[in-house]
Amino acid sequence: MIYSLLISLLGILVGFGLRLIAPEELEDSKKYIEVFQLVMFFIIFGVVSYYLIILKNYIYFTFVFIAVLFYYFKKNGLKKKKPLLEVIIYGIIILSYFLINQATLMASLIFLYGVPLGLKDYYFKK
Repeated sequence: MIYSLLISLLGILVGFGLRLIAPEELEDSKKYIEVFQLVMFFIIFGVVSYYLIILKNYIYFTFVFIAVLFYYFKKNGLKKKKPLLEVIIYGIIILSYFLINQATLMASLIFLYGVPLGLKDYYFKK
């Protein structure tokens, strides 16, 4: 179980690697990276919500709801705190890995969510 989580965290490193391999392609694809990350976030939200409601873990469902609120604030305000909000959202998604019984499904979703996170500009500004 823990190995699949460690492999899923490699998504961020894959994003960093893609950024190093093809930095000229990132300027054209910023919009698509944001859309992909948004789609992945809502897929993860849907999967986690579904399994938490089936397991009747309504208390943990509030953590997922808080992640959605953080995502809203990241998109609509608090621009200076954007990297911090990204890390908080990623942490809540990793927490959800332990809350549901679908380890392989969550590990692959965390991997796919981490790739655009590794491609972000503000981690490379000097």
